[in-house]
Formats: sequence, structure tokens, C-alpha cells
Amino acid sequence: MNIEVNSERSYLGKDIKAWCMSETEDANALEIKRKYYSDEVKFKPNDRVYYFVDYVSTSESYKECGSLNMWGCHLHRDLEKSPRKAN
Repeated sequence: MNIEVNSERSYLGKDIKAWCMSETEDANALEIKRKYYSDEVKFKPNDRVYYFVDYVSTSESYKECGSLNMWGCHLHRDLEKSPRKAN
């Protein structure tokens, strides 16, 4: 499966996991694997939830928050396809 970074399309957690576990050359896939699927991570993305895969450059991060806090690849829940349950 090919995951498009910074696209309008969201992907199931299980598809993102399969992508980053199989891609050994794609820097974005490797970063997602390290951030979200390494053994040190306690809360992993849900296989049945849709996420957008976003990349923020260093300059965009500085512009948005004045630091490098947002730099790199991140998963953002697609709240339309996977709304959070109300308590």
C-alpha cells in the first residue's frame, strides 16, 4: 500500500502500520514507525481508526509555534470518519 503524506486522504491505522513496517527506504514511513510503533511507545494508533499522515517542515514549525515542536511526520485522527465517542 502506498500512503500519501500531506494528502486529503486518511488511512486506517492498520494500513499505516503495514506501510511503515514494510517500507525500509521511505524516511516518512521510518519516522512514523519510530514515533508510533516502537516498543517504547505505550499508546499505539488504533487499527480501526482513520488518520491523516502529515509532514511539517522546520520552517513551517517555526512559523506555527516558534519552535521545532511540530517538525516531522505526525498522525492526526480523521474526526469525520472516526469521531471520538462521547462519554
